[in-house]
This record gives sequence, structure tokens and C-alpha cells, in this order.
Amino acid sequence: MGIIYTILLSFDLIVLDSIDLGNYVNGISFGNGKVWADENYVDYIYKIDPNTMQIIGSFYYSGGLDGLAFDGTYLWIGYYPNQIHKIDTLGNQIGFWQSPGATYSYGMAYDGTYLWHTDKNLKKVYKLDYSNPQNVIAEWNLYFNPRDIEWYQDRFFITSEIPSQRIYVLDTLMNVIDSANTGWRIVSGIGIGGGYLWVGTTAQQGFLYKCDLSTIIKENFSKNNKIELKIFPNPFFRDLNIIFNSKEFIKISLFDLTGKFIKKIYEGKNSSSLISWSAKDIEPGIYILKIETPGYNLNKKIIFMGSR
Repeated sequence: MGIIYTILLSFDLIVLDSIDLGNYVNGISFGNGKVWADENYVDYIYKIDPNTMQIIGSFYYSGGLDGLAFDGTYLWIGYYPNQIHKIDTLGNQIGFWQSPGATYSYGMAYDGTYLWHTDKNLKKVYKLDYSNPQNVIAEWNLYFNPRDIEWYQDRFFITSEIPSQRIYVLDTLMNVIDSANTGWRIVSGIGIGGGYLWVGTTAQQGFLYKCDLSTIIKENFSKNNKIELKIFPNPFFRDLNIIFNSKEFIKISLFDLTGKFIKKIYEGKNSSSLISWSAKDIEPGIYILKIETPGYNLNKKIIFMGSR
């Protein structure tokens, strides 16, 4: 799976500081001016000063501590193997629910209205009712195994089990628009707050990293660089239509799920284009379209059902 690293745009991940929290920093969140991080080996949740990177509080909470979210009052835990827990900041349990995937409960995020949750084994992201997390409002399939999830300015940041070193940035439709290869063995927890990106590592290398957020914002939140794009039908049987509106040079390429380059579909500069591409020369299956411009990149999953 390492080849997939080469087909995704890598934003700059600049580490400013770090703290060793143990072995498994699986979940991170930011709230009330503090960083919250869970450590699954000793079953502790830590409160950390973002300026000094010192632990200023902690409490014991037994069990499978994975992803972490903070709603301003309560902490939400993706609790292995198949639950979601709501606790207060002293470690008292407020409630628990069966996770919708029920195979490997992991990531948690809160956007001010809804909870967001990942199932690592099923490669899914769930949008959940805050008042009743068993009520699934929407769900999406990913092509990688997600760990923790964070929401920030209409973007989702997700750490990955496979590939294990990668952080993905996704839009509101769960399309991958950017990523970074951290170089760390396994990334897990992720949070944003205080002007920083916070990343945790796991598998007996449990560090909390404080990272520069400004380069990520610069590369991913400029609306002037966005492509107006439509891809239909999807799934498709023979012909795939791609409509885009971009004043920049654009390149569209096809890759398989291992990251292997299949073919170039389009390359050129045109403010408005309709491309009808025939997939008769490839095998049925799931592929990744990579759309590139100088200022914006998008990876879109497509499903070719075969020619009829």
C-alpha cells in the first residue's frame, strides 16, 4: 500500500513541539483552551497545556480508548470494540451507545451540531445525532482504514490505519483533497485547536505532536483554487462523464487502489470542459481519479461495473 503515497498531494507537516505520553495516544481533542489526549495502554485521559506542553490534569478511565472529541462540556470516546462513551472531564460516565459499525469503534469529532464517528474495519465515516448517537444521519465509505477524525472549517482530518503513516484531508462529501505522509510509524489521534494541529502516535510510540496549522490552511482553504467538478454516473458501465470549470491547467489521471498509475485521461487548459471517457480498456473494479491543478488537488473514487 506504500505506493499510494506518491499519488496524493502532501501538505507540509511542521512539528513545533512534542510530549511523550506513553504507548498508545489514540484520541485527541481540543477544548476550553486545553488539549485532551487519551492513552490506551495505561487507560488515562490527560489534560495538557498547549503552550508549555505539560500535563496539568489526568484521570483514569478503563477500557478501549480510541478516538476523542470534546463538545465544550463532555468528552466523547470511540470505545473499542464497538461502543461510543460520553463522559465528563472528571471521568464520570454520562452514557454509552452501540457504535453503528459495531466492528472497530474509533474516531470521534464534534462540529457544533453533529457527532462524527469512524469504524476502522469497515472503512466508514458516520454522521450521528448528538442527542442519540445510535441515530445515523448519513454514512460514507472510504478507500482507507480510518482512525481518529477531526472537523475544522468544513474539512475533515482523518488519520489512517492503512497506510499507517498518513493524515488525510477530506471535503464535506468525504472526497480526499489532500494528505501528508508524517514519517512516523503509526499515526492515530488527531485534533485541531489553539491555532495548531495535534497528532498522536501509537503502537508503543505514544507521542503527542504540536504541529503548525498555517501551511495546511494556506494549501487547503483557498476557495479561489477550487474546481467546479461533476462526475457521473458513478458507478458506471461504460462511459464516465467529467464536467469541470477551471481557469487553471488541469490534469486528470486514473490509478488503482494500490496507487498504480493506469492512464492519463485529460491534460490541458480550458475554462469549461465536458469529457466523456470510455472505460472499455480496463477491468471492472474500483479506481481513483486524481484531478490536479497548480492550486488544488482532488482524489475521487469511481466504480466501473463493466461494459454492457
